Amino acid sequence: MRTHHRIRQNTDEWHDIRRGLFTSSNVYALFSDPKTKRDKELGKLSKTAQTLVNEKAREVLEFDSTTFSTKATEWGHYYEEYAANAYKEIFDVEIFEGDFWTLGENTGSSPDRLVFEKGLLEIKCHENQNEHIFNLQNIKNQKDLKIHRKEYYYQTQHQLYVTGREWCDFLSFDPRFFCNELTVKAGFVCFRIFPEDSVFKDFETRIQIASEMRDKVVNDILEYDINYL
Repeated sequence: MRTHHRIRQNTDEWHDIRRGLFTSSNVYALFSDPKTKRDKELGKLSKTAQTLVNEKAREVLEFDSTTFSTKATEWGHYYEEYAANAYKEIFDVEIFEGDFWTLGENTGSSPDRLVFEKGLLEIKCHENQNEHIFNLQNIKNQKDLKIHRKEYYYQTQHQLYVTGREWCDFLSFDPRFFCNELTVKAGFVCFRIFPEDSVFKDFETRIQIASEMRDKVVNDILEYDINYL
């Protein structure tokens, strides 16, 4: 069941509702493969995926109640509104807050913005300007995104999967380019992402496996008893 929760992002309510869920921002970890072919055949998770599973188990048990902020995330949050307004003006579209969405009991998504009734907007404002320049030079479309920024590819696909929307515009924005008339266009890199059914099927399978493993970790912790020699 798909549900649109009209909750402002980064609030206490938002943190509570997403606790323990596999969300768009980290779901790419489930697509990393274990080191050996045998582990892959046995359905084992990679070390990266297992780390995410353990993190979600801790969230279920409310061990992780503190949120951390870095210079990079603060930069991104600060300039996100500028990026959204630029997108709105350039394309003359109506945008809304992304809120929080859930699909079933184990996964959810927080799109940066909703566009009209059918679209999404995912905004990247990198504090490290080289990141934006890399996007500018190498990423022109959905295929490029999958090759060069796999974590963003799975993030946008998962947003479409959870929300049921028809497309997502990926925007890389750098306000520093707007200080010079000659470089202003380079500060705005935008292209459209469409759903891929094969990836959606992978989400269903991998999130189900990860959720079962998360629950096992939770149960192991709750049922643990000391065995005396």
